[in-house]
Amino acid sequence: LTTLSISAEGRNIWWLNRSARFQDAPRDVVFITSQGASCPLFGMRAAGGPEEPIFWDYHVVLLDRCQDEPLIWDLDSIHGAPLDARLWFSRTIPDWNRLPQAHRPLFRLVSGPDFERGFSSDRSHMHDLEGNFYKPPPPWDPPCQDAVGMVLDHYRSAQEGGPGELITAAKFLRRIS
Repeated sequence: LTTLSISAEGRNIWWLNRSARFQDAPRDVVFITSQGASCPLFGMRAAGGPEEPIFWDYHVVLLDRCQDEPLIWDLDSIHGAPLDARLWFSRTIPDWNRLPQAHRPLFRLVSGPDFERGFSSDRSHMHDLEGNFYKPPPPWDPPCQDAVGMVLDHYRSAQEGGPGELITAAKFLRRIS
């Protein structure tokens, strides 16, 4: 396997999921969150270094089930993409079971086609109270579908009842093993 070069299809998971590479392929878009809305992830480009965690309220990856062994496409990882799903998990969320319950990762799996039809974000979550961006937004258009509206909160929610299936880290590990 080759590491993804950041291109039109590698902008973010929204675009990757919609790319020709995955149109008829079995895949899930995976939102990683926690009950405390803060989950430590390692090996992220935005962290201070490879051994330092970054605490994000949510993170999104693509679970590629095309091969015998599942792969994770994490476009923010310093380890490259795609990566064997178990290896990605061990590098990105080591010692997850030692974390306080509020910070243990939860995984919302949404089938790629369902995500493509039902997800929309207008980037309003990236604004401060005055309407300014916290950080400059990415240069590509947001995945905004007027008919769907802003639904990001439903996808990144750590509560049952949202899109797809919400599972624990232990269940996610079993699924990728």
